Amino acid sequence: MSIVLVDGHERMRDDYKAIGDKHGHKIKVFTQMPTRFNKSIGQSDAIGLFFWGFLGTVLFSVFGEVTSRKLPLLFMLRML
Repeated sequence: MSIVLVDGHERMRDDYKAIGDKHGHKIKVFTQMPTRFNKSIGQSDAIGLFFWGFLGTVLFSVFGEVTSRKLPLLFMLRML
């Protein structure tokens, strides 16, 4: 399964990919929003969105891609 993670922590990028590899998933991480997000995500099976501190432009772009491609949206909460 190919998953795109949006708005993760930059220092955790390699950890996110390692966890995905451990479970047999290919992970693409965007810690910052690329200009052409819809072209950058490719043919993913799901989009994951971290639920803290993201901007409205990020939400607008992610929800637009999720609805147009009919992809599942995964919300990840940060636990303190």
